Amino acid sequence: MCCLRYEFEAYKDFKSRAPKKKTLIDTPLGKARIQEYDTPREQLVLRLENGKVFKVNLADMTCSEGCKKKAAEQGCNCRPDCVTRDVLERIESPEMRLALMELDRENGVDVGDGLSSADRLAGTSMPKRRRRDAESDARAGQGQGEGRGR
Repeated sequence: MCCLRYEFEAYKDFKSRAPKKKTLIDTPLGKARIQEYDTPREQLVLRLENGKVFKVNLADMTCSEGCKKKAAEQGCNCRPDCVTRDVLERIESPEMRLALMELDRENGVDVGDGLSSADRLAGTSMPKRRRRDAESDARAGQGQGEGRGR
């Protein structure tokens, strides 16, 4: 039971510094909602609007200017409400890297993958196939017939 007394203080300290559960957090990928705490690791589990879930260290989160202003007016500590891009880039997840690449593409940033915009399928419509006219069909049919075993 004596261990619980020490753990209680750790949990209490973490909760006093962390944003409340269900709070919306600003990220470069859109709004994310706090799903749960990982208190021993001092991490928050966030879910983006598109359903992607990731963990962020509380120490890596920042306060927006609006949050700082509100905290100063109320005379209390600012609880972080933002996750910056550099924090997201440090998350070792293929899904996160892909989401950041898609964000860059949407913003017109060359992601350096060697593909031109015509070669990309995501976010673009497929080119329409041209209809062949009767004359080109006839030529194609003649060419096929000549090469076959006569």
